[in-house]
Amino acid sequence: MRLLAPLFAVLLPCLAVQAEESVNLPLLQPSSAGTSQTSAAPASELQQQLQLMQAERDQLQAQLQEQNQLQESAQVSRLRQENQRLKLQLKAAQAGQGPRWLSEQQTWFALGSALALIALIIGRLSAGLGKSRKHWLN
Repeated sequence: MRLLAPLFAVLLPCLAVQAEESVNLPLLQPSSAGTSQTSAAPASELQQQLQLMQAERDQLQAQLQEQNQLQESAQVSRLRQENQRLKLQLKAAQAGQGPRWLSEQQTWFALGSALALIALIIGRLSAGLGKSRKHWLN
């Protein structure tokens, strides 16, 4: 949607130039009364055409801005609805989990303590076996 604004900004001057060319082309053709006309008449006619084209350009720019605002407001409302939906899903997921017994830090502490206790027990058992072997050798 943001790409439409630069596209219209480029197309509007092109359309205006093309419209001016199509309006100016009939004026360039020779007419039977062309020799009797003064240079003031075509200039005033060109001024009128210029004013008409500028008014049309302003009207098209106003329409473009209105369309952009409508598209942006529609997108904002759609994003707000999606945000609300995701918030509700998050609350439902958090409510379904229930309370935890231990926090993550407490869980790691308990795991480390259990590992240290297991290492102590294995160390005592292996030390006791080593003493009995020394006793057999002497």
